Amino acid sequence: MILALVLAAQLQHKALFSKVELAITCRYYKAGKAKSRHQLYLIKGDGTGRRLLPTVDEPWRVRWVGRDRLEWDVYEDDSRVTMTSKLSPWNPVRVPENDDSEEQSGPWPGFEWVTDQLALPNGQALPIGKNGQIVAEHVLETYNLSLGGVTVDCMAFRSYAVRHRSTRRTLFVSTSWSSSSGDYCALFDWNELDPPGTARALFHSACDYDFEPDRDVYAWATHRDSAPLDPKNPDGKQVWTGAVGVGSQKLGKRVFPVSGVAWATSVAIRPSK
Repeated sequence: MILALVLAAQLQHKALFSKVELAITCRYYKAGKAKSRHQLYLIKGDGTGRRLLPTVDEPWRVRWVGRDRLEWDVYEDDSRVTMTSKLSPWNPVRVPENDDSEEQSGPWPGFEWVTDQLALPNGQALPIGKNGQIVAEHVLETYNLSLGGVTVDCMAFRSYAVRHRSTRRTLFVSTSWSSSSGDYCALFDWNELDPPGTARALFHSACDYDFEPDRDVYAWATHRDSAPLDPKNPDGKQVWTGAVGVGSQKLGKRVFPVSGVAWATSVAIRPSK
């Protein structure tokens, strides 16, 4: 009976992730001296169905604009340019510079900025200021924060907290930055009404992520790290690698559709509508 329940649970989360479609920017390295670069791909949450979407220039950030259109950033002479295309027909074109589209600037719907002292489940208290940001005497001050079994560095001016108005569900986005690796993002989730020790680290050490509180599935790309190009030769040529993870808030499960000798820099979940 127990074995049957375990197998049923495994099939449930495999079926869930197989239905998720991601857009990613990723470099899949080739063996030997063959050249490779970052490319734009579609891939399912279980790692199957990878499809290349050809681009002239290397893409670095991708996002969905509706269900059937993508936007991504490229760099031309150190200037950022935004490109776009429908999935079918695939025809990348430049987005006009006077385009009025803007990224979401406030907290998620139903949430508000934490504006008082935030009592963390580990007993630590953080003073919170405008837009939910940690208050620090110096803007470059870095906190060492341990929550949900994960320890991260937390830059005050790059980290913030939001609280759901009715349920007191609290989300804490911790971000630090390194000149060599870029952003290190972490997302902690807990309910202030629950006992200490209930915080969950949904992801950490991420350079990019796609998360909505009212959507079950979320995804993130890990910051880059070095690894041998040939796993069988650990002392050989080193390359940058970075995985893509996909998780379920309801099931508490995570899978990695991109891992190993590959370097992903962004991820976006295809909308259902």
